[in-house]
Amino acid sequence: MGMGDEIMATGIAKRLHAETGAKVAFGNPKGSLKRTIYPIIYANNPKIIKNGQELRDTKHVVWSDYCKGHRTYIANIETSKKERRYRWNYDFKAEPGEFFYSNFEKKKIAEKRIKEKYIVVEPHSKMGGAKDNKQWPLDRFQKVVDILSEEITVFQPHYGKPKLKNTTPVVTNGLRMLSLFMKESVGFLCNEGGVHHAASTVGAKGVVLFGGFIPPEITGYDFHTNLFTGGEACGSRYSCKHCKAAMEAIEVDEVVEHMRKIINV
Repeated sequence: MGMGDEIMATGIAKRLHAETGAKVAFGNPKGSLKRTIYPIIYANNPKIIKNGQELRDTKHVVWSDYCKGHRTYIANIETSKKERRYRWNYDFKAEPGEFFYSNFEKKKIAEKRIKEKYIVVEPHSKMGGAKDNKQWPLDRFQKVVDILSEEITVFQPHYGKPKLKNTTPVVTNGLRMLSLFMKESVGFLCNEGGVHHAASTVGAKGVVLFGGFIPPEITGYDFHTNLFTGGEACGSRYSCKHCKAAMEAIEVDEVVEHMRKIINV
């Protein structure tokens, strides 16, 4: 949980601002602002209050209690020794967020503009604990790339290791610029997480691998192809056999087929 959470916050802010015309403050409605630990996500966003001074200076404010420590897609957290897991709030539905790009960001991506059709593949997920449960096997990502790279150029964000064979690294300096690069792509492939939330901000289409940790009904977007195979989403905060099996149930040929439908190869 991290940047993807904050991108979802921008989607909430977009809706609340459209409904009320007010700036949105995240935190305790009694007046306690919960500041983001990823301010880059909110950069240049005129709809979100970013600090106490801005809060004091703003006449029209609408509050959302969606914030660090109170992510409203989580209904509750089981804390017993035998069962440490998130229980999901099925009334929550992620809304596409938005970035407000600087001229520098737009210029840098314009300099990287690619003439031919391409896709973006991000095979990495944060690792450790619950994050292990969101990782499709790297060797399967490699097999997908080996097949599709015969048909289309494949880019991989430069920061992930190991780098997949038959990919070209793209330096994007974070999710904001990566979203602009994905906007010009014909499709993307990634695990559920920050990259698919970034893709939502520009309407990029792609395949998102959910496995069995959290259901796409909560953090997925309807214009993505969301592959969930886990039955009841377990939300385990430890490395989980159920989630591993759910990810392994997603086959290479299935992913290739879905990607081909998106990119029309």
